[in-house]
Amino acid sequence: MFEHISRPITVALGLLAVSLVATAQEDPEDQIKYRQNTMKATGGHVGAIALILRERVDHPDHLALHARSLSAVAETFPDVFPEGSDMGDTRALPAIWENPDDFEATIQQAQDAIAAFTAAVEANDKEAIGPAFEEVGDRCKACHDDYRKEE
Repeated sequence: MFEHISRPITVALGLLAVSLVATAQEDPEDQIKYRQNTMKATGGHVGAIALILRERVDHPDHLALHARSLSAVAETFPDVFPEGSDMGDTRALPAIWENPDDFEATIQQAQDAIAAFTAAVEANDKEAIGPAFEEVGDRCKACHDDYRKEE
């Protein structure tokens, strides 16, 4: 039936079919682990930025890299809280799924603050960098206060 299709194309189509099935059957525990690792990456960049801005490490040339990386990770925030990932070993509160519009707005505020901080860093606007980073912290805290369990 498919004799006219070359073997490499047949193999590629088979792999594509397997990957589509695998994607459709994502394990909620894996979703939670992915979210946790995404948030750890976020915290890692925020921590590195804080050390640079407080001049506790001598890596000012790394600031833009961490700001851009933080912005890139923040793009994933809306995707890391899918339905069905509200159980198991997670600090995510049910309010995320009970109040999705407010949660999305809170995420957007954090993303906007991160974008403004990144823009200040890339413009080398020394007057705006500190206050913009404080706003990032405030937006992260607001989300954690309403949507994350205490440790």
